[in-house]
Amino acid sequence: MKKEERRTYWKQIVDEQVASGLGASVFCLEHNIKIPQFYRWRSKFQNINHEGSTTSFIQLIPSENKPESGIRIRVFENLFIEIDRGFDPVTLCTAVETLCNRG
Repeated sequence: MKKEERRTYWKQIVDEQVASGLGASVFCLEHNIKIPQFYRWRSKFQNINHEGSTTSFIQLIPSENKPESGIRIRVFENLFIEIDRGFDPVTLCTAVETLCNRG
């Protein structure tokens, strides 16, 4: 399979998972897909912006409910992380990595 064909194939798989409403792990088990491979491809597609170039930026949204808080990070559509000033960066990094790997 050529590089572009493989990319198209995995984009279709990732889109099917999203459309199914199933968690990534359940979807992979039901479709006999290796979970680490799925997560690797999904992360590639999540890092592509609307112009098609890759980016490592995340959207930061000030919290309207807590003006004294630090930042609010939108991880997924309905999942946010609010971080107060003086947070532990190692804990934040671990939490984000865990969320991204769990699907």
